[in-house]
Amino acid sequence: MSDDQAEVTVTVKSVKEKELPTVDDEFASLASEFDTVAELRADLRTRLERAKAFAQGSQARDRLLEQLLDTVDFPLPDSAIQAEVDYREHEIVHALEHDDALPSTSSSSGKGRRARSSRTSCGNPPGSQ
Repeated sequence: MSDDQAEVTVTVKSVKEKELPTVDDEFASLASEFDTVAELRADLRTRLERAKAFAQGSQARDRLLEQLLDTVDFPLPDSAIQAEVDYREHEIVHALEHDDALPSTSSSSGKGRRARSSRTSCGNPPGSQ
């Protein structure tokens, strides 16, 4: 930016402030399934504790997985790789069929993508049928 200076005049026509409702038993009964603020706070505390515990568990799992991946080296079987490719192809075709973005599913061999991807059932990776 340059070092130019400017003078600006502003006229404030109004100032608005949101008024938050009072946190009381009436608010608790209107905003939740609880009758009192104490019940609502207890539920919120329980939910937050569960979410925190879940996040900690996920973080520990992720760290363990990273450590395992760094220390253990094993080749993936070609069949596992092909199964994953087939599954992902099926999921993409399935998503596109619901999106009207796939004008045609036939290929030059006469076997369409639907025929190739029908080896798996919706939502299940190959081999888990």
